[in-house]
Amino acid sequence: MKRSTAVVALLVCAGVMWVLGSQNWGAEVVNQTPTGVQDVGSETVTNRVGIALAAVSAVLAVLLAMVGRIGRWVVTIMYAVCALVFAVVAVTQDGAGFLRWAGLALGVIGAGLSLFIARGSGNWTTRNKYDRDAHTSTDEPDSVSDWDALTRGEDPT
Repeated sequence: MKRSTAVVALLVCAGVMWVLGSQNWGAEVVNQTPTGVQDVGSETVTNRVGIALAAVSAVLAVLLAMVGRIGRWVVTIMYAVCALVFAVVAVTQDGAGFLRWAGLALGVIGAGLSLFIARGSGNWTTRNKYDRDAHTSTDEPDSVSDWDALTRGEDPT
């Protein structure tokens, strides 16, 4: 799996966690309005911890594109922990119904995906703009070798 594909996959998983966490989890805030105060209605409760875990997961997914070999393991393990905590938080919600099991499945899938990416990230290469392409041969002159020859005082023409 390429680095860009891995980052997009983890971002999609974090986005689904965000959407799932922002849904109405079926519980309502207990109305504790004092006597004589007008009741404006009850508010629905979203899974705020789930939304926070999804945000942290999204940041970790973006961070995966920027770190080196050891950092990839650290970031993917942290992502797996966030996904598993999301699953635990989803399961412990009272009255969540279907969202409880969807959150559990999503958390387990996210953790498995991140560990799969950690395992496959060993063959990712880090390149910079100064690396030469492997398909260029040294037999043919190019603009860099022409400039180097000029620097040494040779005429490349």
